[in-house]
Amino acid sequence: MFISFDSDSVDGNPAASVFYELLTQHWQSAFSQKSNKIKLTIELSLEIDAIIRSHIFSYDILVKEWQANNSIEYQIKLAIGNLLFDAGAIHHLPFDYEKMDELIDACVAAAKIHYPAQPVES
Repeated sequence: MFISFDSDSVDGNPAASVFYELLTQHWQSAFSQKSNKIKLTIELSLEIDAIIRSHIFSYDILVKEWQANNSIEYQIKLAIGNLLFDAGAIHHLPFDYEKMDELIDACVAAAKIHYPAQPVES
């Protein structure tokens, strides 16, 4: 299920770096007890970025005004939620639906900054 990446993978990816920070803050106490916390956080960060990119790019072109498209945002949130729920179950991480929703919302907000919508020309 999880994609394997080397530890430097988030360095060249500003969006994934933000997701890395958000995940670290969210699961800080749970990650402190995991020996593979850095690798797991990197993998999840890159997977979140891949999920977002798969929904907002079409043939490597950013979807115009994706940020105003509720359907795209819903699909992104659902996919990230599924990823985090599965990761929590597999790695025995605490799962609080309210905090998870906050994390997902923060990831989408970060994506809106790192992948700004292209205005539709009139």
